Amino acid sequence: VAVDRFHLTFARCQRWYACGAFTIAASHLGLGLGGDPSFFVLSLGTAYACCNQLTWASFPGVCPEDLMSLGGGVVACCINLACAIVPACIGAIRSGSGDGEELGMFI
Repeated sequence: VAVDRFHLTFARCQRWYACGAFTIAASHLGLGLGGDPSFFVLSLGTAYACCNQLTWASFPGVCPEDLMSLGGGVVACCINLACAIVPACIGAIRSGSGDGEELGMFI
C-alpha cells in the first residue's frame, strides 16, 4: 500500500529494501550479542514485514507480464527454502558448542 500511496520508484524501493536488510542483520547481531530481546525481535519483525512488502510490490516491475506466475512461484520457493535452511544452519552452528539441545530447538 505504501509503495502505491507514495508512488515509490523501483530504485527507491530498493533503497528501502537495503535499509530493511541492514536492520535484519543488525537485529540478528544484537540478539546474538545478548541485547534486549524485545527491541531486537520487534525490529526484526518490522524489517521482515517491510522487506516482504517491498519484494512483492516491486516484483511486477522486474518480471515480464507473461512470466508473472512462473516468476512468483520461483521467488516464493526461494523464500520458503531460506526459511527452512537458515534455522537449521543456525542450529548446527550453535550445537557445535556441545549442547545437543540447542539443535533440537531449531528443527
